Amino acid sequence: MIVVLMCKFRYQGHENDAGIPQASGTIAPAQNSQDLCLNFDADEIFGSAAYALQVSPLSHLTIDQNVLGTFGSAIQHFMQCHCSDNLCIGAIIPAIGAACPEGGVVDVSAQATDVVTFNFNSTGAFGDLKATAGFQSHFPNGEMHDLFHITTTVDLEVPSNLRFEGWMIKGQVLVTGADLQLGSSLIGNIDSAAIQQIWDTVLKIVVETSISHLLEAGIPLPQLPYVNVVNPNIWFAPHALTFCTDAQYTG
Repeated sequence: MIVVLMCKFRYQGHENDAGIPQASGTIAPAQNSQDLCLNFDADEIFGSAAYALQVSPLSHLTIDQNVLGTFGSAIQHFMQCHCSDNLCIGAIIPAIGAACPEGGVVDVSAQATDVVTFNFNSTGAFGDLKATAGFQSHFPNGEMHDLFHITTTVDLEVPSNLRFEGWMIKGQVLVTGADLQLGSSLIGNIDSAAIQQIWDTVLKIVVETSISHLLEAGIPLPQLPYVNVVNPNIWFAPHALTFCTDAQYTG
């Protein structure tokens, strides 16, 4: 049996937004001999999930010492204005150290601005996330001062090694690259290598972890009473996410 399902993610208050991506309507029937196959319109699922993220509070991420503490002391250390080992943002960008007192740190306010339509093939789903990030010095006395902004297009991949758990499809999101551009700056020009180092050391890790949490929560499947799933398989095809399984009936 093959069932085509329409499935959308929505954020409360934005259920009827015109910007929610629509179904592609081009799903081909699954070629599989198992008892049951569920075909999801991948454009609709991932497009609507990306739009829901964009209009929700999750699209805004404040990266401060409290957040960085969950990633370990090395990342916290990197965002210090001053350090003796020269492995911190204030040493890599001397203008930050000059404008920030001892004990100061740098916080980041990131905002997702757009998610480009996903593409799909047998290896996974691929999309781009556009975002801006503002960097501010945070003084020990609580003062905060703008430093610079960057814009970025982040390359995302949802690998095809998805898994079935408790009537949910779960997986991970990988950040496979980023195009980083310096926007406005109050501390002069910043070398592109320094921006890349900030991305590699801090931003990539935080962004990838934050986005992966969303897919880790899972895409819900319709639960079938009196049916045990046996040998489930999940894969991507052009415009489709397919779940096929044999069924063991218990009723």
